[in-house]
Amino acid sequence: AADAVGSGAFAATASAAASYAPTAVPYLTASFNRKKPYDCAPSKRSHIGPGGVTEPLTLPRKCDSYLTSYLADVVVPVGGLKDADVLGFGFAESQWLGCKVGDTATSGVFVSMERIQCAVAAGAVTDTVTISAINAVDTTTGANTTLAGDTPGSCYSDGVMPPTAYCEAGDVTLLESVLKFDGATSYAISPGAGSKAGNSDVNSYTGFTFGAWFMPTPGTAAGDECQRAPVLCFAPSCTADGGAANIATQVCIEYTNGRVYVSSDAVGGAYNLSSDAASVAAAPHQWHYAELRARSAIAPPEDGGLGSIPEYFATLTVDGVSLEKDILIPARPVSDSLLYIGGLGCPTSGGTPATNGTAMAPACAAAGRPDASRYFKGFIDEVRLFKGPVAVDWSRPEATVNTALAYYRFNPDSGPSQTDYYFKSNSTTMASSGALPTTSSAAEFVVTGTGVIPPAYDYKAVPWAAALATGAEPLDVPIDGGVKLTMTGRSFAASPALKCVFLGLAGPATPGGAVVAAAPVTAAATFVSDTEATCVVPALGFAGAVTVHVANAYGYAGPGVTIRLREQALRLQGGTGTSTQTTSADSDVDKAITVTCPVGTRVVTVPFANFGTPTGRCVTATDSCTQEITKTCPGSFASNPACTADVKAAVLSKCEGLNSCTFNVTSAVLGVADPCAGTAAKWLMVTATCDNSWRTQDYVMAPLASSAAAAGTGAYTLSMWVYPGTKDGLQAVAAFTGAAPNRNRAIIQWSPDGGASNAGAFYYYDDSIKDVMMSSGVVGVAKKVTRGRWYHVAVAVSGAGKGSLYLDGAEVASFSTTSRPDPAGSLVLGIDLDAAGKPSEYFEGWLDEVAVHTRALTAAEMAGAVCYAKPSAAGLAAHYRFNDPGGEFPPVSVKNFANASAPAELVASTSSVWNATTNTWAGQGLTGGGVAHPSYEFSGSPWFPATVLTAKSSDGTAYVPLGSGSLVLGGVNLASTLTAAVGGVSSTVSVTSDIAASVAVGAVGSCNSGAASGITNELLSVTNPNTNALGGGGVCGAPPAGWGGATGAVPRKVLASDLMRGLVCHYTFAGGALNDLS
Repeated sequence: AADAVGSGAFAATASAAASYAPTAVPYLTASFNRKKPYDCAPSKRSHIGPGGVTEPLTLPRKCDSYLTSYLADVVVPVGGLKDADVLGFGFAESQWLGCKVGDTATSGVFVSMERIQCAVAAGAVTDTVTISAINAVDTTTGANTTLAGDTPGSCYSDGVMPPTAYCEAGDVTLLESVLKFDGATSYAISPGAGSKAGNSDVNSYTGFTFGAWFMPTPGTAAGDECQRAPVLCFAPSCTADGGAANIATQVCIEYTNGRVYVSSDAVGGAYNLSSDAASVAAAPHQWHYAELRARSAIAPPEDGGLGSIPEYFATLTVDGVSLEKDILIPARPVSDSLLYIGGLGCPTSGGTPATNGTAMAPACAAAGRPDASRYFKGFIDEVRLFKGPVAVDWSRPEATVNTALAYYRFNPDSGPSQTDYYFKSNSTTMASSGALPTTSSAAEFVVTGTGVIPPAYDYKAVPWAAALATGAEPLDVPIDGGVKLTMTGRSFAASPALKCVFLGLAGPATPGGAVVAAAPVTAAATFVSDTEATCVVPALGFAGAVTVHVANAYGYAGPGVTIRLREQALRLQGGTGTSTQTTSADSDVDKAITVTCPVGTRVVTVPFANFGTPTGRCVTATDSCTQEITKTCPGSFASNPACTADVKAAVLSKCEGLNSCTFNVTSAVLGVADPCAGTAAKWLMVTATCDNSWRTQDYVMAPLASSAAAAGTGAYTLSMWVYPGTKDGLQAVAAFTGAAPNRNRAIIQWSPDGGASNAGAFYYYDDSIKDVMMSSGVVGVAKKVTRGRWYHVAVAVSGAGKGSLYLDGAEVASFSTTSRPDPAGSLVLGIDLDAAGKPSEYFEGWLDEVAVHTRALTAAEMAGAVCYAKPSAAGLAAHYRFNDPGGEFPPVSVKNFANASAPAELVASTSSVWNATTNTWAGQGLTGGGVAHPSYEFSGSPWFPATVLTAKSSDGTAYVPLGSGSLVLGGVNLASTLTAAVGGVSSTVSVTSDIAASVAVGAVGSCNSGAASGITNELLSVTNPNTNALGGGGVCGAPPAGWGGATGAVPRKVLASDLMRGLVCHYTFAGGALNDLS
């Protein structure tokens, strides 16, 4: 053997008996570098050779499927009774072999160089953890840290092997193990349960309580839903009568046809318990908890009843809901009763129990489908038995460990393949050898008898364990909810208790703050899988951030997922900003042709359409791998003079204004003569121009708002938030329209100065008094405002005709008018009407929080209208918040928060060709089926507080230099008018969007931080001016209860950037503590 050092001075010579052998050693790292197959076709094949002799035929090994990780089992019991099998290579059998489950070191058992077993501890909740393996680990500490003076890869004089890295094998999920019943023969019995719950003395009997979690999974064949499926039953031992088994149940909890019943064979079969009124609904394929609480015996009823047989009042509860009336049952368990789980059978006698064939469910009896079979199909777990009537917390398994007579959790120690079938009676009794427990309350699987199949173990997400949410989509939702949220995570259990929980972030985050909800809000969740559920976000009513959990009956675990509640506004494009594209198509004569524009665009012109034999046909190709068919058109068509007909007008008539059009290619359809009658092969080639100009012709109609404002005395107030865009020219923000000749009964107009100016003015107009300008305070001079920010604009008119204009809560003009909204007219947003009744003066910008009152609001009310989007409820006829889901393509109906039966409608169309006769678009209206023209966009709104979730230095570090620097903010509802202060000093803010902004941070006034760390923490204060979230500077006072501001600390210290700028210290010599020279 060569000298490893290379000098050859210490070369070794092996004896004749020695040999080399491959092995794994502790000082080398185990590896996970080859996928492990689990579904492989046999590699051995044979064929008939010469002389008819069968010979082997060698074929490459073929694997259809591989393990997704390096774990043989990706699910283990949450009870921690099964090791995780880790598959890899290079595992060394040594005292240092170890594992990690999550971050916890655990033991590893060597099986082979390619397999070890890692011990998985019992988990309090179902969870997913990462299993890692290591060959050499410090067995004292369980860590793989290098000791002082040690060199990785060497042998240590102290005998401790060198540290190697933990290798991740994959994630293993800890799930609850449950019993699975086949609905045909499998069941379980507890022979000792009756002796604990029963009592032969009727007078001293105190009652009992038993219950279980169960998930019914009935078959899909006709009549399967009517199978009587006992979940739990008390019955005496089987008796043989002429060779036939016979069981007469004392009391049962049964599932049939989507309901839970109480049944008994004690007297006359089912004892008239089969009424739906004596049952509780329980949907299939969901977990439910059912329990029966029976009290002590009562005297026989005076009407005869069952004669001298005692009767017992009992309460049936399913999923926490109890029947309003007690059930009278005729029997109870006695000392020799057996507790049957999941079915009834007589294994010692053979055969099945005799029944009277009565259907429990009335619907099944009416359909003539009684079912004598009494076996449950589905899953059962958490069986509990108590003495006396006991109220059980069915969501908490640990709540009954010390008080139950029997408690069966069905946790196996070696998985579904085990041969010793058993289950434990409580969480502390378990035979280590895997044999049956010897306690008197132990239950056992039935393994004897003709045709009896024991129940099997399975793994399920269950409601009595916590759910854990780790992801959500989408992360941004409108503040009024209505959006379906897809939650991902672990241990989502199918049950009626599954829900989403919305919590406010607790206290200010570091370094930002968060809106805090007044109380948790819940919404029912729809089960998709163990790892996915959906729920509809409820209306939470504020802009901010909330944490979302998915909760089972037990509750939830983990930090949850943060979603942002963002204010949404109506986006109006004002007839500007089109996107133009071209599309081409061709088709042979006597076949159909389809011309399709890109999504969101429609045909506006047809520059080329030729029927005959034009050149430049489209080419169809099929991908040889995916079989996907693609069609490519060259885009440069030309007519053939020998056979040509220009049909542009005909094609445009069929396609104009449509996203897609289809028609047959014939001379008759195209309205032309055959261009070459003797030529059989002809085709049509089309190039169309598409654009989205139809979507820019966008506005909103609310006819019921107009009729409401016109009712009564004729007084009204129209108010809204307006954000003017970049378009020039006179624009109608909102208008009350009516019949000719007075088309415009009241208009709020925006008139930008145009050109290089960023300013403009709001006006009021009606056909009676014409224009009214907002006054600047100087006679004849309009009050100017700038684009690029929100303004609250309102007009209020009294019954006597006195009108007032308001800007940001202050009165800026007054007037008198006789014009009023038309009862047959409409409130329109984003346009007014020309003399012909056609939309004109389209507004470009954003609108939000549009409100109509049937009275003239007072000046004090208008001053408060800029706050928190909470208009006065008195006389409120319409309130449009534009927070409906849909975003770019929203639903046509706009929710009216003042009157749900009077929605507004986004103008919509199926064709962008205007009908001048009806003054409508094709497909317009709530039921017209058209696509909405306007869209919704998220926007920072000054009427809600700002929420800062993160604040970092512009270079991404945690600290800001002492000299000067900038902060990058991430949050919610950062309005264009956002203000910020650092250390009490106002800072320049640049708002990028409603969720992002930057803040310029000035130099600190002193080098003396006052802290040993040299770090100065300065207060960051961020707010939208209107909302006064921090208690100063705004016009709205304190926000509503439960709403917080946006504050935090900005940590600052001397950084390299300070030194590069030559800053050592900065003294202003202004006096005071900031200039402490000590």
